[in-house]
Amino acid sequence: MLTTISVFIFFVLSLIGFFRIINFYYFQKNPKYNKIKPKSISLIIPARNEEKRIEKLLKSIPKEEILSEVLVVDDNSTDKTEEISRKYGARVLKIKDFYPEKEGKSIACYVGAINSKGEFLLFVDADVFLRNRLSATFLKIYQQKEPLL
Repeated sequence: MLTTISVFIFFVLSLIGFFRIINFYYFQKNPKYNKIKPKSISLIIPARNEEKRIEKLLKSIPKEEILSEVLVVDDNSTDKTEEISRKYGARVLKIKDFYPEKEGKSIACYVGAINSKGEFLLFVDADVFLRNRLSATFLKIYQQKEPLL
């Protein structure tokens, strides 16, 4: 009697597990239900001596809820890149505070990535500017099934 009940309970639990797996894969594959939205984006800007260009970028950053922070990673600038970035509310990180003997764009991106708080990271060069609706554009790209390249 106890064995029969154990087999029955095992069968029921297995059936429940099977249907949960089927549901999971159905909702993952069906674009109607796959509307994943990131909670936050960290905008990371590696910069070295960009005082003439970074202000245009910082002015163009839309004020959106999804954009949790703007990080400017200063790669040993000798101009006013840091001051301009702070003026627009960006958090400025200096590479020399983390890696005194290293420099370059790749290490700047790394420092930004390890110090970011966002769920997703968006790297932008300092010589560009952004259009409005950053989150809508980002979500559209994120939800594409095909690779971007």
